[in-house]
Amino acid sequence: MSKILKIMSIATALTFSAHSMGGETYYGAGLAHLDIPIDGIDDEMLDATVTSLHGLVGTRFNETFSGEVRLGIGISDDNNLDDDGLNLKLKNYFGVYAKAGAQISEIIYPYVVAGYTRGKMEVSVLGDSESGSEGDFSFGVGVDFSISETTKFNLEYMNYLDKDGVELSGFGLGFSKAL
Repeated sequence: MSKILKIMSIATALTFSAHSMGGETYYGAGLAHLDIPIDGIDDEMLDATVTSLHGLVGTRFNETFSGEVRLGIGISDDNNLDDDGLNLKLKNYFGVYAKAGAQISEIIYPYVVAGYTRGKMEVSVLGDSESGSEGDFSFGVGVDFSISETTKFNLEYMNYLDKDGVELSGFGLGFSKAL
């Protein structure tokens, strides 16, 4: 938990320093449906899915570029693996990202996003569990839909992790609000 507090403290400090330089600060939240392929017995691939909830704090530096810090937790375990005696939990994840986009209409703002994510998962097999953390380069695409001058909804696809046999990617739906 102390790592989470440190990350949030750093995010807050970065946000206030960016805000003092003229950037627009925003906050938000999102839900994501994430796929996690797992190597099964006899090289069979098992597909796990989890749902996550994340909060974010960001700064829009200009019309094109912004930066974000996200902190998320798993809110549902995988339901697809129970028949195989497996259970998968996404414990938490955090990341720092840069976004670049273009306002193509008053409402639509498509963007690309890239950065770094670190996540912690737990796998249980017939009652024995093991957890581990992994970090990797992350990337994705999305589109913001403005519903007012300060509030946006977004649809996004992110590849959060793909390292050492651990993959975490999927679609999310979220919102953000400028301060």
